[in-house]
Amino acid sequence: MRVKVEARYKKSVEEIEWYRLSDTNIWAQRETLWRWGTFYVTMDEEEYNRLVEDSKEDTFEMSTEITAYEDFDLWDCWDGISCDTTIYSHVEAEKEKAKELQKKMEDEIEDEYDWDYYEWLETHEFYQDGGYEVWIHGPLTLTIEEEE
Repeated sequence: MRVKVEARYKKSVEEIEWYRLSDTNIWAQRETLWRWGTFYVTMDEEEYNRLVEDSKEDTFEMSTEITAYEDFDLWDCWDGISCDTTIYSHVEAEKEKAKELQKKMEDEIEDEYDWDYYEWLETHEFYQDGGYEVWIHGPLTLTIEEEE
C-alpha cells in the first residue's frame, strides 16, 4: 500500500547528509531540522499497523527512518529551522586537520559564504559520498493513499 507519512508535531523531521573531503577520511555531517515534511512510502499492512500502534503512544520516544524504506518519495520538507555542520575524522592522523577545517568553516561561513554551507563544502572540495538519512521523531500521521 502507498501511505502518506507526516510528523504529527512540528520540528520533528531531521535530514542528515554526509560529505567527504577528497582523498581523505575527513567527513562533514550536515543536519537540517525541518518544521514539517510529507513523504509517500510503500509498505505492507503489517508495517502500517505497527506504525499506527506505535504512534498511539504520543511520545517522542518513537523515531522512524524514512530512508530505510525501499520505496519512498519526498513530497516536501519546509521551513528549515536549524542547520548544523560538523567536520570530523575517525582516523587519528586526520583529526587535527578536521578540527582546523571546522574552525575555518565557523570563521568564514557568515561573512564570506552568507551561511551557505553547501557552497563552503563544495569550495573546500567536499563531495556527497556517505548518502543521507531522513528521520521523523515522534508519532506519525498516516493516511492510506492507495491500496494494492
